[in-house]
Order: sequence, then structure tokens, then C-alpha cells
Amino acid sequence: MRMRRNAAWVAVLTAIVGSLFVGIVEGRTVLTPFDFTGHWIGCAVGQVLLEGDFTVMGLRKFKGSLTVQDKTTPEQCTVKGKRKTEQVVVARFNCQRPCDQGSGLRKSKVRLQGQLDVGSETISGPATIANKGCGNSKTETAQVVITKATSPPSLCPTPTTTSSTTSTSTSLP
Repeated sequence: MRMRRNAAWVAVLTAIVGSLFVGIVEGRTVLTPFDFTGHWIGCAVGQVLLEGDFTVMGLRKFKGSLTVQDKTTPEQCTVKGKRKTEQVVVARFNCQRPCDQGSGLRKSKVRLQGQLDVGSETISGPATIANKGCGNSKTETAQVVITKATSPPSLCPTPTTTSSTTSTSTSLP
């Protein structure tokens, strides 16, 4: 009698777990295939240039390295990212560089939550940047655009300089 009860209980549990698994699998949307492997370039906060290489780790994840070049010393970053949905990608950059003055390292942690455009192979969106070290600690936000590229396009706006000349004329009496 006891064996029949246990067998019935196992059958009920198997049916419940099986239906939950089928529901989870059916509820997942199929993503448009996208390969993150390759060379990526981009721009953040105006004139900060980004350049690096990513490799794929499974269907949704990628990792790599990135160099961030601004007016001062370049920062070397490690990158880990994940494609969350059809268009949402979350990437984390861990960067460090020597302090501009004195010894030590400035460490930056960047979290990018961007929109993936499969057609143009671009990730763009807001990033939160937490800088620590060198006697400072601050958090800021920025817009980041990176694109998979074979040749570097001009993603960063180039600074424009305007000049004006003022001419004055005086007439003598």
C-alpha cells in the first residue's frame, strides 16, 4: 500500500515539475542571433574614445578588454556583458590607471545598460561610472555608444570651433 502511495506521489510531482518546465521554455522568446565576437569602437562623454575586442561565452554572454582614451592616460578595462532581452544588453567595465599625481591607482567601475541594434551592430545607452582612488571618489553618468567595426567610423562628435571677427570702422571728421 505504501509503495503505491509513493509511486502516485512521484507521478504527481513529475507532472507538476514537467508542466512548469514546459511553461518556462515556451515563455522564453527566441532571440535574433547576434555574435558579439570582434573589434568594437565607441565614444562616451563627448571625446572619450573606447576601443577593444570581445569574445562570446555562450549564447548571451561576452567578455573582453577595452581601452578608454581621454585627454590623459589611457585606462585598461576588462568587460563582461550579457544580452538580457532582444534589445537590452548590460555590460560592466572594470578599469584602472595610475593616478595623475602621486602613487596609487584610480579604479573605475562602469555599468552600461544599452540598447542593442542588431542591424547596425551598435550598443548605445546610459552608463553609470563610479571612480575611486587617487584621493577622490565620485559617481557620474554618461551616454555611451559602441559599435562592432572593421574600420573606425566617427562616432564621437568632433569639436567645432567658431571664430568671429569684429570689424569697426571709424570715420574721421
